[in-house]
Amino acid sequence: MGAVTTTVPVNQVGHFITIDITVLAQSWVQSPSSNHGISLTASAADPSTYVLFDSEENEETGHQPRLDIILSGIQGPAGPQGATGVTGPQGLIGLTGATGLQGPIGTIAALSLWPAQTIKKDLR
Repeated sequence: MGAVTTTVPVNQVGHFITIDITVLAQSWVQSPSSNHGISLTASAADPSTYVLFDSEENEETGHQPRLDIILSGIQGPAGPQGATGVTGPQGLIGLTGATGLQGPIGTIAALSLWPAQTIKKDLR
């Protein structure tokens, strides 16, 4: 384990604490090889101190740990557009929709052939 960089007093039982690791995260961005993670331990200077760390698996009080990263500063330029991906498979056919409303009634045009006429057509 590396050197202690920050100490956080914990003086209340059963409460969440927030630790600002902004400077540490910025140093990781500047020098990724310096990222050796974070270790949470009880104080070695006070042997009577003990700390219990809860995890998601605790069915009574468990909570997932959370790291919120808030980006700030000027947004950089957009990168180049990537290649078009492969077309995915056709999706499933959906259910038939509801029948629509009946449209308006139109007018009927009458066609009358009077006297009767025969229409001839060559069906070759």
